[in-house]
Amino acid sequence: MSPEQAGEAQPNPEAERHEHPRIYVASLSDYNNGHLHGAWIDADQPPSDIHQEIQKMLARSHYRGAEEWAIHDHDGFHGLHLGEFENIEHLAMIGQGIAEHGPPFAAWAGILGSTRWEAELDDFEDVYRGEWHSMEAYAEDLLADFGVEEALDSLGEWLRPYVRVDAAAFARDMSCDLNLVPSPSGGVYLFDEGGA
Repeated sequence: MSPEQAGEAQPNPEAERHEHPRIYVASLSDYNNGHLHGAWIDADQPPSDIHQEIQKMLARSHYRGAEEWAIHDHDGFHGLHLGEFENIEHLAMIGQGIAEHGPPFAAWAGILGSTRWEAELDDFEDVYRGEWHSMEAYAEDLLADFGVEEALDSLGEWLRPYVRVDAAAFARDMSCDLNLVPSPSGGVYLFDEGGA
C-alpha cells in the first residue's frame, strides 16, 4: 500500500520552507551570456565549505574556465539585505549565527551594517536582551525584577494608593540607550547600545 493510499500526506517540496540561511550563487560567465547557472548553498557552514561549493558550481558552468560569481538571491536571512559580492567569511558568520540564535541574530547584523560585521558580530550574546511585546513591557518586567512593587508596598496602606512608577516614561528614557528592532511577531528585539 502506498503512502497516498494509506491516507498519509505527502510533503510538497515547493511548500516546504528552507530553514537554514542559504545563498544562490550564480556563475557570471553564464549569466552574462544569457544562461542561468548557479546553486543554492547553505550559509551556516564554514567559509571553506562555501568556497568549495562555489568552485563546484563554477566547474559545472557552460563556459570553460568560469571563475567569477555573484550572490543573486538569498533565503533565511530574515530581512537582512546581502549584496552580490559579500565577503564569504562574514556571510558564514551571519549564517552560523542565524542557525544558532534565529532571527534576532539577523537583526543584530542589520544594526551593525557590513562595515562592522568582522569586529562586532561575536558580541551578540553580550548585547542581546531578548524579544519583548513592547519597550514598555520590558520596562515593566525590569521594574518588577528590581522589586519596585514590593518597595512601594512597604510605604504603608495609607500612602501606597498615591505613589506609582511611570513605566512608560521609564521605557521612553531607556529606549535612548537601547537598539530596538521590530520582530516578526509584532514585538521588539532589544540590544544594548554597543551595536549602534
